Amino acid sequence: MGQVRFVNHVIDYSMRLELLFVKNVKVTRGVQFKVNREILVRPERATTAEVREELRRKGFSDDPLNPSKAYFESFHPEGGPNAPVANMPEEVGTVDEDGTYTLKGEWIEALEDPKNPDPRPRSKTVILYFHGGGYVFCSPRSHTHMLARLCKAVGPGTRAFSVEYRLAPENPFPAAIHDAFAAFLYLTEPNHAALALDEESAVHELAVDPRDLVIGGDSAGGNLTAAFMQYMTRYVQPSTEPKFVLPHAALLLSPWVDLTSSVPAAKNEDWYCYCPGPIGVSPIDKKAYIRLKNQNYASYYLCGDPDLILNARNGLGLDRQWEWYLHLVQHPLVSAAHSFKGTLQGMTNTLVQTATHDRLVDDSRLYAHRLGLENSSRLTRIEIYMDMVHVHQVLPLLFKSARIAIDNLARFIERSRYIRDERERSSFHNGTTQSKSPYPLKASSVTPTRTFAAVLRKVPVRESGDDKETNGEESVADPKVVVVPAFMQPTMARGKSAEDGVEWVVVEQNGRETAGDEGTSMGVLIRSWPLRKQQKQELKEA
Repeated sequence: MGQVRFVNHVIDYSMRLELLFVKNVKVTRGVQFKVNREILVRPERATTAEVREELRRKGFSDDPLNPSKAYFESFHPEGGPNAPVANMPEEVGTVDEDGTYTLKGEWIEALEDPKNPDPRPRSKTVILYFHGGGYVFCSPRSHTHMLARLCKAVGPGTRAFSVEYRLAPENPFPAAIHDAFAAFLYLTEPNHAALALDEESAVHELAVDPRDLVIGGDSAGGNLTAAFMQYMTRYVQPSTEPKFVLPHAALLLSPWVDLTSSVPAAKNEDWYCYCPGPIGVSPIDKKAYIRLKNQNYASYYLCGDPDLILNARNGLGLDRQWEWYLHLVQHPLVSAAHSFKGTLQGMTNTLVQTATHDRLVDDSRLYAHRLGLENSSRLTRIEIYMDMVHVHQVLPLLFKSARIAIDNLARFIERSRYIRDERERSSFHNGTTQSKSPYPLKASSVTPTRTFAAVLRKVPVRESGDDKETNGEESVADPKVVVVPAFMQPTMARGKSAEDGVEWVVVEQNGRETAGDEGTSMGVLIRSWPLRKQQKQELKEA
């Protein structure tokens, strides 16, 4: 772990140099505030109270030091969308004597260029971002330059808050998810009882209008983004009144949403990809788990490291630690790509970006497929970048595709905001969109299973990334011809649609986009989950 943290410092300082090439941005570091954990998790405990009470009523132990089989199985219930909500383990990390801990982060803001004023209206978008690093290394500092470029692409006034969530193995699951919720409250409800802000932390025009909020993350941060949206819809909202307004868009960059590394790409020896692999171990292979325990980032995240800090999950030997891993890795907030049916309902407009040489490309593809099937009324889009690697967006000085990907993230934010506005207008006018937009959406064109998101999929795909920019000027002679705005251009080809409702887009290195997919067939990915019913039965018999 010491070597991993050393690499962390090297990455942090090397990535800082890239910020020298990004002008007109403001970075505020050292932001911190106190979080009261007991108050923070009250909605979660209220939602899971019925599951926990059922365990106690039947006499099953939920003591982390002496857990029952039923307690372990409550972390991954079966039975489809009507199954009870998955139980949540209590945190095993430490807090201060007063029951609080300190959460840190940094602000990045895009400023106006005084020499070249931006003609666009000042942006109100705020991005809540979670960095990657396998849940054990990296920090906001390693991603500052990328977020600065993204804020500039969205427009002056755009701000990003990058969270320095608590890392494993010192603070295993679900500590990072609780930090994500605390950061959301910091932005939208800074006066919440679970928070204690100092003056320096409260000067950034808080509270943010949640309607303007976008959430995103890369790799493990992509997992945390997906987990946060699930956590809010399934654990927080059911026990909260009034309901929170959730982010209108989610950005997942090479998300790690299969912590068992079960899908084919995660096991490949693709030397182009710098992402180590596999970084998780199949939960039914106990021998491999024990053999690779020092290389298993998933185990660090779920159980911690007994050589560093003992806790209830790792302090009673490898057999008990493996049992915790076996069941927690199946939790829907851990391996979202394989969560039981109905778990992903209620998500927001989502863009997933991955690459052909990304070891997590199959994670991304399977998650996007599942997301599209369960959220037909939302916009789900996946972009697969040819000949690129894991989270190539952090290397804009090396790859043109990285700069194109960042621009596409900005376009998706604008597109999602447009969908949000049109949906609100339609709701306000009792089903008929009264919009002054030159490209209005009509309620009559929306089927019961396909709303505004699906209508926007009919915009033609861009044929080339070398299209001339108009800089706000009319690019056609006929003033009656409507120019489709940039954020609506990168979509599915005309007349094509995917059965799962997802926009499947392949992006070449010159930016040209075509409707399609790259990688192992979806049927193989679906069947790759090692814990199918027959395998579970074999495990029980063993």
